[in-house]
Order: sequence, then structure tokens, then C-alpha cells
Amino acid sequence: MAQNHNNSLQYAQADAWAGRPTLCASRKNSVGRRLAQALIGRDMEPVVQEETTGCGIAASAALAGVSYAEAKRKANALGIYAADTALWSETEHVRKLLREFGISVSAKETPFDSWERLPDRALIAIKWRMEQGKPFWHWVVFVREDGEAKVLDSKKALKSNIRRDFGRIKPKWYIEVSN
Repeated sequence: MAQNHNNSLQYAQADAWAGRPTLCASRKNSVGRRLAQALIGRDMEPVVQEETTGCGIAASAALAGVSYAEAKRKANALGIYAADTALWSETEHVRKLLREFGISVSAKETPFDSWERLPDRALIAIKWRMEQGKPFWHWVVFVREDGEAKVLDSKKALKSNIRRDFGRIKPKWYIEVSN
């Protein structure tokens, strides 16, 4: 039985790398956590947002190793929609989606100090601004793998969604990703 589970997890991992929906996406959190643990150590890839306001869903998809469509299905099932303006100025929606994928994040936002002081994985708020008294920002994922740092930016219009132009990116704060 354990061998069958391991084989299933390997297939789910291969599906996640290929951007295909996985069987784990429809199961309980424990399976999602096992998938997330299996994906630790793989090179993270950017996920391009398919909606103008879908950066939180895309960042969650990148961290979970699933496609935008799969993350959107899971988000919608949780009552989270990219067009919901609350999603643009609150962190709870992204935290809830990441919990569904079995991904743990810090309970607090930490002010950005320097790229060197960031944890190896973090959600970062960039392009932070106030509009009509409400904060808005764009979510990106910071990853440090094999000693190399990069930012996975889901914005469709970018030439490359893997960014290393750290001087041009202006983070406001970040949320540490534990797994």
C-alpha cells in the first residue's frame, strides 16, 4: 500500500511539474501537504496570471507547483475570485488558498529591509500604493535556490517572468513561506 501511495505521489509531482492538475488538488489538506513536501527542492517556475488581477492566485500556484487554472479552480471553490477588490488589499485570501495547498506562511507581514535578509521563500508585496484610502499591491514570489535569488513575477506583459533586476523592484513587505 505504501508503495502505491509513493507511486501516486510521484505521478502527482510529475503532473505538477508539467503544469497539469493533480489528483491531490481535490483531496484533503494532508495529501496537499505531502505533495508540497515532495516538491520542496525542485526549481520553482513562474506562473503567469490569466486575469488582470490574478497575481495572488498566480503566486499561490507557483508556490504549490500547479497551473494557474488549477489554483483558480481551488480559489473559486473557497469563494476567492480575482475580481473581488478585497483580494487586492488583504492578505487573508492568499493565506487561505496557500493553506489549502498545504503551504505554511508566517502569520505576519514583515517590512522589507534588504534582499539579502529575505528568507529563502517569500511572498512579496511590490507596487504598493494607496487608492481611495485602501492599500493595493502586486504579489510576487521571492525564491533563493542553490544560492541564486530570483523573483517570480506573474505579470503577463513581462518579457521574462523570472526577474533578477532587484534594483528596479521596490518591495514594501513580505510574508515568509515555511515550506
